[in-house]
Amino acid sequence: MKILKMFLQMLLFSLMVILVYSCATTKPNFLNLTYEPTTALQKELEIKVALVKPIYTFKSKMQEAITTSPFGALMEKAMPADYKIKAKYNNDYVQRLRNAMLSDIEKILRAKGLKIVGNYENFDEITFSEKKNIDYVIMPEFDFGPVVRNQRQCLPVVGCQDKGTIQVIGNLKLVFYEPLSKEKVIIKRVDLSSLGYSSVVEYSGYEDADGKLIDLLNNIYPKLMNTIEKLIDVEEMENQMSNIRRLKEKNY
Repeated sequence: MKILKMFLQMLLFSLMVILVYSCATTKPNFLNLTYEPTTALQKELEIKVALVKPIYTFKSKMQEAITTSPFGALMEKAMPADYKIKAKYNNDYVQRLRNAMLSDIEKILRAKGLKIVGNYENFDEITFSEKKNIDYVIMPEFDFGPVVRNQRQCLPVVGCQDKGTIQVIGNLKLVFYEPLSKEKVIIKRVDLSSLGYSSVVEYSGYEDADGKLIDLLNNIYPKLMNTIEKLIDVEEMENQMSNIRRLKEKNY
């Protein structure tokens, strides 16, 4: 009888924990990475630009190991929320960020009057003949992503529950290359902490963490693109054209 009573108390406690976590979990939002330039459309200049798809420069060794493991999916399922949210970011959201930034930076460059001759998956896709006729190759690089501090509590019957905090930090770098020499002519950097939006938010469970990450990215992205738009200085690019011509002559 005593054992039955203890079991019923444990079951009641477990059901209460499930209810608490269910109420705390919010429905994830949709990732909305869109930006429209604020610069009024400028007269087209004689500066020819190619754009390379943004490069993501950070991925943890543990995530790489699990991705390449034949048991990767099973291992990932058992991982705590902090690992799963980072894996979701690396395997899904990073690709969406790359595509969105490629599109929106191209829109910014066009609005500033620059001639876009093409965008490329990587630098090596640009042929020698194309490089001869391009003034700048612009390649964005970014390492920003979620910092997750997770606490896991495991209970009988219920299993393990996660809660913690999440924040997005890191940098974006915009590198302007002379195509033939691949020499860096201009470099622009943005630290996400300078955007005035570095909130630390709490979550309960993986789905809630995913929703909170989406909210953070949706808030950060337009601020990041607006900062990039301000940093791209057409006058500075025009002033560097003498160096561009010198490097082309040297490497032709």
